[in-house]
Amino acid sequence: MKNKYFLSPASWSIIFIASLITGYLYWFYTSFDKVITQVDIGPVKEVKVNPFYAAEKLLLKVGKTATSHRNYSLLDSQLETIDSLIIESTRVGLTETKRALINDWLNAGGHLILLATEVYNDDLGTSRDVFLDELGIRLYSSNDYGWDVDDELRFTNLTFEGTDVATKIEIGYNYYLQDVSGEATYVGGNESSDLFAQYKVGEGMVSVLTDMDVWKNNYIDDYDHAMFLYQLIGGGQTIWFLYNTEQPSLWSSMISLIPMVIISFLLIIIAVLFSAGWRKGSPRSDDKLEQREIMQHIEAAGEFSYRSDDGKALLKALNESLESKLRYSIHQYNRLDQANKRLKISQLTGITEKDLAIIWQSEELGHDIFVSKVLMIQEIKRRL
Repeated sequence: MKNKYFLSPASWSIIFIASLITGYLYWFYTSFDKVITQVDIGPVKEVKVNPFYAAEKLLLKVGKTATSHRNYSLLDSQLETIDSLIIESTRVGLTETKRALINDWLNAGGHLILLATEVYNDDLGTSRDVFLDELGIRLYSSNDYGWDVDDELRFTNLTFEGTDVATKIEIGYNYYLQDVSGEATYVGGNESSDLFAQYKVGEGMVSVLTDMDVWKNNYIDDYDHAMFLYQLIGGGQTIWFLYNTEQPSLWSSMISLIPMVIISFLLIIIAVLFSAGWRKGSPRSDDKLEQREIMQHIEAAGEFSYRSDDGKALLKALNESLESKLRYSIHQYNRLDQANKRLKISQLTGITEKDLAIIWQSEELGHDIFVSKVLMIQEIKRRL
């Protein structure tokens, strides 16, 4: 009797492979430990967009309310609800209304923290930043110091009221401040130049810096940059970072594009010269330089117009011209029937009504009829 439990070679192969996989999985899970690793996937979208994202989160962790904005329009209705306003963008072009709102809020006790963005022009006597000009503080470019300066000399050490330990920060010294009003309540910087100043305005305060990179995502964890922000905010609970992308001036954009314009212009000239000197095929021996008279062109154009529709378009234009002249010559010409029109025209021109009838002839045009109509229209116009 045949064994009904007989397994085929294919079945044994499947069982063997399944056993190997099961054994390997058992050995893997019993021999290897799970290890959690952290992988840096780079900055999230919010960090890429907002340079003060880390500073904002830092202030939130110490119990303050911090938000970042990119539009001055928010100042219209919400300015009175904040304690500190940090403006990193330029104020050139800021409307009088918004400047008045900021000044009113400042005099009422707000703390305005500004990045000096406009270099003072001694010839014009202004920096175009109304806030800095009113405070009497100027921003100048400094080309006297380089990165080979002694390491300790490039740091700015600030000592705030109520603290005994200096706050060490690394503010860039490509620019420096000059207090020409003498009314600054505090001025700080490195061994070479002044980089930070504060002014009392009404019940509020204005702080001016030459560099706000110290609070941006890549630098806020360096030295005492985070502590500097915390100390500068002081007891304020609501902080706004107001920033935007600074657009280069039209003049600087034009200057930067001059090399590209010159190169493009030269390439166009080369292409034109190359195309002009490049002949396709062998030259024709019967090419002759000929000049035509203007009347030849007019005759050719008229011949083409006549052949395109047997002269109907040309006659239509002539008839419209004649009708226009007859309306001025004959009273209430448009109200007359065809017979009366011929009668009036005959009386004015001396041409018989029989000869005038050709103008209104409607049968198919031939060359002779076309010529007759044109000559009659010209004769009528000459006699009117």
